[in-house]
Amino acid sequence: ANLVLYAKSDFTAENSDQLSVKYGDHVNVLEQVNDDWWWAEHDGSYGYVPRNHLVDVAPVPLDQWEDEEYFDSYGHLKLHLEMMRDQARVSAYQTAIREAVQYIEGKVVLDVGCGTGILSLLAAKEGKAKKVFAVEASEMAEHVGNVACHNSLERTVTVFHSRMEDAVLPEKVDLIISEWMGTLLIFEMMLESVLDARDKWLKPEGVMWPSHATLYLVPCTAQQEYDEKITFWKNICGLDFSPLIPLAYQQFYSIPIYNHILDVKDCLSGTQSILKLHLKTTALADIEDVSSQFDYVITRSGTMHGFASWFDVEFADIPDPRVRPVTLSTGPDHPLTHWKQDLLIIDTPLDVLPEDHVTGTIRLKRNTKWRRHISVAVNYQLVRNNLAQIKETMKEFTLWK
Repeated sequence: ANLVLYAKSDFTAENSDQLSVKYGDHVNVLEQVNDDWWWAEHDGSYGYVPRNHLVDVAPVPLDQWEDEEYFDSYGHLKLHLEMMRDQARVSAYQTAIREAVQYIEGKVVLDVGCGTGILSLLAAKEGKAKKVFAVEASEMAEHVGNVACHNSLERTVTVFHSRMEDAVLPEKVDLIISEWMGTLLIFEMMLESVLDARDKWLKPEGVMWPSHATLYLVPCTAQQEYDEKITFWKNICGLDFSPLIPLAYQQFYSIPIYNHILDVKDCLSGTQSILKLHLKTTALADIEDVSSQFDYVITRSGTMHGFASWFDVEFADIPDPRVRPVTLSTGPDHPLTHWKQDLLIIDTPLDVLPEDHVTGTIRLKRNTKWRRHISVAVNYQLVRNNLAQIKETMKEFTLWK
């Protein structure tokens, strides 16, 4: 009889004789060839699997959302302090609520992932909402009620210590407000919880805030960043450590730099949007696999070290022409936010000239196992006078798995 075992970790086949398996897969062992490799079958495919990847007891199912770690981080004040100190962020939400008080007054508001409760409290106090449902999965939820009471808003704000997907609200809502944006706009995938809340709890004529979101990309120079992590190795105490440069690229630049501060003058062309969302109609599929083509016309000479990215969100869609939309921008030409800008460093800097074209595609793809994580693949080419200066090159980044 065949021996049925389980994969205790992922294994990716390196040739046609090997069999790729994923964590938790059932594997039928057909022949124990030697101590290192066993011939096996999984899902109709056959090949060799390393013996040390197989166990006879099914491994514990993975927490693909890593909720324990994720919500634990939001149960402490450190992250909230950073966000609350972000004046541009807080002011945008506060201004939007003040501008729309004629709409919000007397209505029911849902705050998805309320954190310390600031958006809930603003909706209650300055928006004059009739009811506010503040939903928070982390331990911070235990404190929001006290803060509401301390501000005499306990009759308006009701706290639900729950994941949004599990929350049962007493009624549907007129406005959903949330601050779900992350690195490259969608990292952490909190937006999925917001969309789930919309589909379950928003009235047909209800409003989503933010109502719109746009992610931007631009080729840029990053000389100081490059010098600090790459050029540095070329001369240390009169010694040349250049053999370490490939390792430096791998270890420093296989992920986006998420806390980069971009100077406007470091942009080498105009910006282009690579993702636009209208939250009232966005589907989950719209953010799970995003591809966008780009064609940048270089506006000044310089060294292109990679691409920079940032996002804008808008608070609009209020069905009252007197209410002015409010925009929160994380771009380099606006006040700095805690998101700063994101930087994607390519492996070989490019010398560019005015009228050059940088063409290609960018793809943001959700990790199929680790549901809060994404990968970013950029295919790019430098074209001068209609002639390609380099062959199309691909650089892939992980955020973070």
